[in-house]
Amino acid sequence: MEIRLSKQVAAKVVAVQAALEYSSPRDVVMLILDARRFGWDLKLSGMSQSTTSKSTTSKSRISKPVSSMRLKLDKRHQCWVKDYATERGISASAATNLIVSEYLSGVKSIEILPTPQSQKISPPKPEETTNKAKGAALLSSLKR
Repeated sequence: MEIRLSKQVAAKVVAVQAALEYSSPRDVVMLILDARRFGWDLKLSGMSQSTTSKSTTSKSRISKPVSSMRLKLDKRHQCWVKDYATERGISASAATNLIVSEYLSGVKSIEILPTPQSQKISPPKPEETTNKAKGAALLSSLKR
């Protein structure tokens, strides 16, 4: 599935890409989607600002104007992004823009995927022992 990032989100992604020295913006988006899906707190919100320090990024990479960009979602993200988009009544591109933008701004409006809750296992309750008829007594009670 191919999606389009808006200019604002693409600019933030490019800033994070430069700060992390990733090879492509797509890698940054996949990292953010993984982080959002699994509840990782990567502290990327400071890196997405257009005014990053010279020590972490080269000024020439950020100063270029960024237009919207297209990228292809990995299969591992397609299903849950589609579900998220359907819940909100928006397109997959809009959902991806929303997820990335919220994550980079530090907003946590998306619930993390439910993890299996460990249930406390209680020992079995002992059954009450009752006197049961055996042998001839059992047969005689059945004949009645």
